[in-house]
Amino acid sequence: MSKLKNIDTHGKITETYYEYAHEKGNQQLIDANIVDTSLETAVLEKQDIGGTGKIISQIETKYGNPTNIYPSSIVSYDLKTPSVSSTEITYDLYDAKGNLQQYTTKNGVSMVLIWGYNGTKLIAKVEGAKLTDIQHSKIDSIVNASDIDALAPANNDETSFLTVLSSFRASLPGFQVATYTCDPQIGVRSVTHPQEYEKTICMIQQAGLKRNGSLF
Repeated sequence: MSKLKNIDTHGKITETYYEYAHEKGNQQLIDANIVDTSLETAVLEKQDIGGTGKIISQIETKYGNPTNIYPSSIVSYDLKTPSVSSTEITYDLYDAKGNLQQYTTKNGVSMVLIWGYNGTKLIAKVEGAKLTDIQHSKIDSIVNASDIDALAPANNDETSFLTVLSSFRASLPGFQVATYTCDPQIGVRSVTHPQEYEKTICMIQQAGLKRNGSLF
């Protein structure tokens, strides 16, 4: 177990405790040598150095699928009754490279993530859908187009790829679809949001500027 301690200007102390595979007795992760990834985080708050403090947050990442070594869910614990937990998010499906393909929120809303550029970059998010709701041919069309785009030089003409992405969005009118393009060696190049079909061109296209942003 490790601990991070912070004292603010008013003397209030916040201690964050991390537990790993050994502390949690997760033999599957130990065998895979995944021992430096935090599985459970608890935050304790004290009003002063002599206080007993109280836990204000306790969250655990579960690895409950015996067929892989990827997270299966995130649960939070009731602060008054620690034995009671609530699943905040469920990680439903991963691809062969370990990319998350589908997850479901606490409210039951599912999200499909589609990876392109040879499985290295997110190119689409489909809110409200399950992977089985989307025809494989539709997914293949944007994945293949992204793989072709990956071979092109930086700041190439993306018109062909953007047309394929537009057709993909149009083919799923019952869902909220966002799509992304990028220059793999530079970063995100365009984002098309569900409510607007106009591209947002990022400043990372400027020569020499490199940035990788999270799309989640």
